[in-house]
Amino acid sequence: MLQQAAAEGEPFHAAIVDHQMPGMDGPELAQCARSDPMTRGVRLVLLSSLGAATEDDRFDARLTKPVRRSELRQALARVLLGQREASQGQEQAPKDKQALPPAQVLVAEDNPVNQQVALGVLRKLGVRAQAVANGEEAIRALREFPFDLVLMDVQMPVLDGFEATRRIRSGEAGVPNPRIPIVAMTAHAMQGDRERCLEAGMDDYVSKPVSKEALAQALRRWLGSAGEAAPSEPAHAPTAVWDVESMLHRLGGDLELAVDVLRAYLDDVPQRLADLRDASERGESQRAKAIAHTVKGASANVGAEAVREAAAQIESAAAAGEQWSPTELAARFQAARLRMEAWLSEVANQAA
Repeated sequence: MLQQAAAEGEPFHAAIVDHQMPGMDGPELAQCARSDPMTRGVRLVLLSSLGAATEDDRFDARLTKPVRRSELRQALARVLLGQREASQGQEQAPKDKQALPPAQVLVAEDNPVNQQVALGVLRKLGVRAQAVANGEEAIRALREFPFDLVLMDVQMPVLDGFEATRRIRSGEAGVPNPRIPIVAMTAHAMQGDRERCLEAGMDDYVSKPVSKEALAQALRRWLGSAGEAAPSEPAHAPTAVWDVESMLHRLGGDLELAVDVLRAYLDDVPQRLADLRDASERGESQRAKAIAHTVKGASANVGAEAVREAAAQIESAAAAGEQWSPTELAARFQAARLRMEAWLSEVANQAA
C-alpha cells in the first residue's frame, strides 16, 4: 500500500505499524520501506505490546498498546515535524532534559509557595505544567485537557488528594483518562501514607519538599523516557501497582485473552481476601499460607507485582509461624483493581 500510494503520487506521510502481524511483521515492513527509495521518507511509528524497551532505528517513534489518544497525538506531531526519538542518532542532551518525553503535568497543590517550587522544578526538567489549588479543580482540569500525569498533594481544602484520586479511578469524576498516572506529594512518606496512597489508587509518591532528582525519577517511571532507558529505581521506590505491559507480554499481546484473564482475576481475588481475613481471625496459618500462595501466583500472571509481593510476604510469615496481617495485601489489591477496571473500561470503549 505504501509503494502503491507513492507510485500514484499521493504518498503517505506517516504509517503506524503493528509489531506483530501475520505474513510480514512490523520490523520486516520497516526494512522494506527503508530500502525502497519511494517509501524511504515515510515516518514510521511502531505499535507494540512489548513496551518501550523495543529498540529499532528504522522507526521514528514507538508506542505501547493500549495507546492513549494524547500519546498518539504527540507521537504523530513529533514524527511529522521530523523529530525522531532522542536515542536514534541525536546528539546527547543534558541528562535530565533528554530523559523525559514531551508531557503536560497537572500540579494539584493548595500552597502557593509549594506550587511555585513544583512548577519551577518541572520547568527545569523540560516539562510543561499547570497548577490548581484543590482536588475539585484538578478534576475539572482533567476533564478539559489531556494531561499526561498528575502530581497530587494529599492534603488540600475542598477536596483532598485521596478522595480526588478515588473519584478519578472509579469513573465518578468523569475524566477522559481515569488511568492517568497520579503521583502523590506528601510531607510524611511513612508506611501509613503509602498504604493510603495505594488504597486510593495513586501510583507513586514523592516527599515534600520536592527535590528535582526525586521528581525526575518518578516522572521517568510513569512517563517513560525520550530515547534512553529509564534509570534503575532506587531501593526505596514503591513496587508498581499494576504493570499492564508485563501482563500483555506474558500473554503474547493477545488483548482478548488479557481481558478474560483480568476479569477472572478480579472475580476471584476478593473471595480469596475474605478467606484470608477469616483465616487470620481463626489463627489458621497453614490455610493462610495456601491462600496467599494462590493469590501470589495469580497476581504474577496479571502483572500485579505489588499484590504479588504482599501475598508472598504473608505466605512466608505464615509458613514461619510469624505474625501477619491481610491489611497491606487488601490495600494493594484495591489500588490495582481500580486501575484494572479503568483499563477494562477503556478497552471496551475502544472496541465499541
